[in-house]
Parts: sequence; structure tokens; C-alpha cells
Amino acid sequence: MQSEENTDNNSTSSGSNLEVEEKNPMLETNHLGLELQCYCTVTLLQKKRQKKRKHREKTRKLK
Repeated sequence: MQSEENTDNNSTSSGSNLEVEEKNPMLETNHLGLELQCYCTVTLLQKKRQKKRKHREKTRKLK
């Protein structure tokens, strides 16, 4: 009984340690990913605005 409990405890403790190690780099990549997403959305919005502005200028010139 005791030996089985010890092995269970060891496996769970080592498993939790591995999980913690795996989670940290994931958090870092997620953080960077979010920053990149924000940057991409901002640049996309700026490009859309530029296109709209150019389109408006063209339509004004035609009229």
C-alpha cells in the first residue's frame, strides 16, 4: 500500500512540475502573439483608412 502511494505521489509531483515548465513558455508565446495581433489589427485599420481616404479623393476629383 505505502509503496503504491509513494509512486502515485512521485508521478503526480513530477507531472505537475512538467506542466508548470510547459505553461511558462506557452504564456510567453501567447503574450507575444497577442502583441503581434494588436499590431497587425492596428496596421490593417490604418491601411483601410488610407484606402477609404484615397477613394474619397478620387470620387471628389471625378465630380
